Amino acid sequence: MQSLAETKAGDVCTIKWMFGVAEDMARFDIFEGSLIRVLSRIGDGVIIAKDNIRLAIGGGAAERIKV
Repeated sequence: MQSLAETKAGDVCTIKWMFGVAEDMARFDIFEGSLIRVLSRIGDGVIIAKDNIRLAIGGGAAERIKV
């Protein structure tokens, strides 16, 4: 298991657990067990995709999401 911040562009991951960001991610229909794709890296953050949703996540939040 690694943090979302450690992934590379193109990786497809399943979210294992989230700490302190679950409520924010739920607004975008992203939960533990969701399959996401890492579209690109932006600094220490990432841009992810799930279905038709694209979401930029900062480095601090990405560290608290394990995939």
